[in-house]
Order: sequence, then structure tokens, then C-alpha cells
Amino acid sequence: MLRKPPDAPVGTPDRALRLAIVRAFDRMFGVPVSVDVALSEVDVDDLAASLSDGVIIGLDRGIAVGLLACDPPLVAALTQMQTIGRVVDRDAAPRPITATDRALCLPFLATCFDDLVGGLVDTDLADWLTAVTIGAAITTPRQVPMILAATTYRVVRFAVRFGDTSRAAELVIALPPAPKPQAKAPSTQWADNLRQSVLETHAQLNGILARISLPLSQVEGLSVGDVVPLYGATVGAVRLEGPDETCVAMGRLGQMAGQRAVRIEPAQPAQLSEVTVADPPRQAAPLPLSEAVDTGSET
Repeated sequence: MLRKPPDAPVGTPDRALRLAIVRAFDRMFGVPVSVDVALSEVDVDDLAASLSDGVIIGLDRGIAVGLLACDPPLVAALTQMQTIGRVVDRDAAPRPITATDRALCLPFLATCFDDLVGGLVDTDLADWLTAVTIGAAITTPRQVPMILAATTYRVVRFAVRFGDTSRAAELVIALPPAPKPQAKAPSTQWADNLRQSVLETHAQLNGILARISLPLSQVEGLSVGDVVPLYGATVGAVRLEGPDETCVAMGRLGQMAGQRAVRIEPAQPAQLSEVTVADPPRQAAPLPLSEAVDTGSET
């Protein structure tokens, strides 16, 4: 008897996040790093206040919804690894961030993002990066509240240390929490299909101009060319009836494309007309009281 294999265990997000960054440094530069992860949730103003003047790249879902950020020490380390091939064991002198710095950091950030997307597949954060792509650069942290929506952001901070050096740097990713799945609305497909089937069913309607009653002897005597008077019938009072003689609509008799046709018209409002009331039957005059009383017979 075959047994169903157990479901794959869901990994912890901390470990998946940490391994994704370690993997990105190894793939890009072959540099061993140690990474610590800290998760928090803040509003957009606190997020902007916590960022330094490093390289900030937007994350998009059609519009900007989050960001990836490198602090200045990480920008300096990435520049050194791509220019002199190693990270020097001393802090770099502060300097303004240039377009060249952003160009050098962007491939690494794209690699980190791809590794994060793949690493979070089997974790509780699997939907966090769904449909997110790398967007445009954000020049300064002051622009963040003007670009991102005023909502709560899940922030992951990666504290990075390079091998045996004392150099430390920080990478930040911030996105709103994944939306909670909404309850599936009850399907109306069955009702729609039933309605469509009913509406496609043929309905028989009879156009009635007038109804008359004739003796059977007169009907048997009818022949081609005879005229049957339709008293009170008008072309504007045609009744459309169903098989059970229920009136569905009123119409006017006419023609269309050489064929007899009935144009549906609104029902005529009820009209009141004078009616001659016959005199009530006359009652017999009451008998005189003397005649109405029975006095009995004489003895």
C-alpha cells in the first residue's frame, strides 16, 4: 500500500533571508560574509528616517511599493570588490554618492533580490515579493515619503560582515506585508448558465386582434370570400397572449418588410365612461293594514 509522502516543512524566514544574501555575495564576488537579520514593521516616515545617504532602489508592482537600500559602508565595499577585487580592512572616507556608485551597486542588488525571491518560496514570506520588480533609483531618503504610500512596511535589515575584516555594512529591504487572501466569493456560474438556457428557450406568443362567438351552423356555412365583422376590434388593441391565454403585452398591428407585424406598445391607461343604469324593478304596493292583519274566521 502506497503512503502519501508528508508535506514539505515550511522553512524559517530568518534562515532563508540570511542564506539568500550569503549566496548573492558568493555568486557575485566569491567573498565569504556573515549576515545577521532583523525584522520590524514601521510606517513610511520612520522608514525614511532610518535610511542613510547610500544607494536606494525602488521596488515596483506597477507603481513604487518598496525599496532596496545600501548604506555608505556597503556601497564602498561593493565598489572596492569591483575595482580592486577585495574589501580593505578600514572604513572608507565619507563622500557623496554618485551615479557610478548606483551603477556598480545595481547588479548586486538585482542578484540579492532574485536570491530572496527564490529563497522565500517555502517560507511564511513566500507571497511577500510576489509580482515585485526592480524599479528606478531614489536619490535621497527624503524622497521616500513622497514616492511610497503612507502605510505600514515590513523592513528586513541585513547586518553584513566581510570575512575576517572589521568592516560592517547594512542592506535594507522594505515592502508592505503581503495582502491577506480574500474569501472566495460564491460562484454564480451555475445560476448564470441556467438563466442563459432559460432565455434561449423558444416562447410561443399569439397575436389576438379580436374574439367572436358564432353558431356552429354559421361557421359550417362560411366559404372563401365571406366577410366576418369584428365588432369593436381596432389595429391598436392587439393582445399578445401565451398558450394559456395570459396577456403578455399589448401592441399595434402593422407590417415590416412586407410581413404582418405587431409593435409592442405600453398598456393604455384605464378610462372611465358613463354607464346607463337600468331602473330598479318596481315593488308591489304594500297592502292596507286592515287587509294585512288576519282576523280569523267567523263562528
